[in-house]
Amino acid sequence: MVPRGREKLADLGYDVVLPDLRAHGKSGGQYITWGAKEKRDVLAVMDRLVSDHVVCGRIYAVGSSMGAAAAVQYAAIEPRCLGVMAIAPPKSGREICRRILLMNSPSGFEAALAAACKLADFDIDDASAETAAAQLRCPLLLIHGWWDFIVPYQHSQAIYRAARSPKKLQPQFIHGHAPEFGREGWLVKQFAVLVRLGQCSSACD
Repeated sequence: MVPRGREKLADLGYDVVLPDLRAHGKSGGQYITWGAKEKRDVLAVMDRLVSDHVVCGRIYAVGSSMGAAAAVQYAAIEPRCLGVMAIAPPKSGREICRRILLMNSPSGFEAALAAACKLADFDIDDASAETAAAQLRCPLLLIHGWWDFIVPYQHSQAIYRAARSPKKLQPQFIHGHAPEFGREGWLVKQFAVLVRLGQCSSACD
């Protein structure tokens, strides 16, 4: 879900799985669903990799933008997940679609959304990182650019409010959307923050 930094994480001893989400890269599918189907795609991939002993069952989920929303939703249904790092996640498919179709009237937007959901065969209300955050049983690290005009910072604020502790919202004050690109060392440092969130939680328990 996040291409940068994978080699550095692998060098630290982590098994790194970098799936193309549906309708991305070499994966199949014609339509994205903002996490509604993607979370189960990732779950199926990890089930297979763990059962085949390709990777261990100690899982962290990391994603950026739409991949971040999918990562939060996946972590909510993945009991093996030890933590999730979400970079600039939309809080829900409905909200980000409303932003994309900003010029549509309310009735026109609902009609377009209904047509898209029928075409892609999914429920837009099943694509919500905000709702999924309330179901998390692992630490959550949210990172979001303060000047993000694609997915506003307020989306991460809403996800943060919905989640239980341990959680952390880390604003990037001089960045816009998806500030991790091109900064591999930065991504590894943020991952270390996520790991420490889990360690602090275990120590408190």
